Amino acid sequence: MRIRFLFPSLLAVTLTALAAPAPHGPFAGVWKLDRPASQIPRFAPAYAEVKISLHATGVTLITQSKFRNQIEQQKLKYLPGWVTSNGVYGDISKSRSAWTPEGLAILTVGHFGNLLTHTRQLWQVSADGQRLTLDLNSQMGHFPALHAVEIYTRQPASAWHAAPPPPPAAKAFRNIQVLKTLPANQLIPMMHLFAQSLGVECTFCHIQHHFDKDTKHKIRARQMLRMVAMINRTTFNNHQRVSCWTCHRGSAKPQGLPPLPHLPFSIPQPQPAHGK
Repeated sequence: MRIRFLFPSLLAVTLTALAAPAPHGPFAGVWKLDRPASQIPRFAPAYAEVKISLHATGVTLITQSKFRNQIEQQKLKYLPGWVTSNGVYGDISKSRSAWTPEGLAILTVGHFGNLLTHTRQLWQVSADGQRLTLDLNSQMGHFPALHAVEIYTRQPASAWHAAPPPPPAAKAFRNIQVLKTLPANQLIPMMHLFAQSLGVECTFCHIQHHFDKDTKHKIRARQMLRMVAMINRTTFNNHQRVSCWTCHRGSAKPQGLPPLPHLPFSIPQPQPAHGK
């Protein structure tokens, strides 16, 4: 009988802890990047803002940033104390988050194309609740580790304006022949997913600095996209069941048969009969 009532009690305590206010001031609200006060690389976006919500199921961060005159938006969800998954630039990342005495700490492992990425974030709010600091450490593949400090200032809730729907890829990019209706802000993440599925870099299909030009691999990729779309449409009732990864599994050339078992390093020689 005691066990019967134990689980609801533990659940209530857990949800209360998750919904409790963050340490060092309120995290929830709308925040705008103060670029001059931040320590960020030159290629960082010129404009960025984040909307943070705290609720019983964890923390939700909606980020909006401006790259090449185009607004990109990401919605990330974290459940402190647990591992959560988020889609970042077309790839699935795994994160573990926790409330610490310093603030909200998030450790993330994911992929950017074929590169394995490790990211450590620490979100902190000033004592007066008017400044949000993100201390960011990241490592992407073999590239040098990156450390950045982003400073955000609190904005009124009315300052948040959701980004307008992105145009279709065919209007934002040149020479789009298959993914014409794909939202423009999803095209680059889709390219990263292709690269990871085939275990290749961008230049496998594209010409550096001339990404709109056709190559034999790009033409072949279009044929494969049409084939995959037809299979999902006719066999799986328009559900996404087949993708590049289904056959390629990280290799540019898919295997048509299961791999053969490994042979011994050397083939043993027959031994002569005893006494001969």
